[in-house]
Amino acid sequence: MVLFLELGLFRLRRQTTAGKPRVSVVVAARNEAKNIGSCLQALLRQTYPRDLTEIIVVDDRSTDETPQLISVYQQRNPGLLLSKRLTAPEPGVSPKKRALQEGIVLASGEIIQTTDADCVPPPRWIEQTVALFTAEVGIVIGPAPFFPGPSLASKILALDNLAAAFVAAGGAGW
Repeated sequence: MVLFLELGLFRLRRQTTAGKPRVSVVVAARNEAKNIGSCLQALLRQTYPRDLTEIIVVDDRSTDETPQLISVYQQRNPGLLLSKRLTAPEPGVSPKKRALQEGIVLASGEIIQTTDADCVPPPRWIEQTVALFTAEVGIVIGPAPFFPGPSLASKILALDNLAAAFVAAGGAGW
């Protein structure tokens, strides 16, 4: 199995695209008042051209200050940041999946990236992801790194997360 995963990693190629496509970033949020500001600031600091970027935040029935914070960012960044607020659950559909689905429906980008409101993407996240797309590449996946705290349990979780990312990356090469 290890050989299978290593070969899968080897098969993954980094290629760059000639043109720059429009990118839509969909953020799913629910009761993320503590995190949404950091997430949106990180997305607004991306190195990818702003005129080729749109940020869509879908608020899934938050009961904290998340909607108000999204509104503040939207007012400061008109045309760049769109938002939608879900008001009722849809039976049989995961709330997060529904939020992502609703955001994707609103997206105008050729490429759609998704993230959660508690994530802080690095400045070149969009740029580096777009660079991986070619005519032969229809989907790009990446890990969600886990940064451990000082406890042993946290370090074990980080190791488990790293192992899962390795398995996913190795399998993606096939």
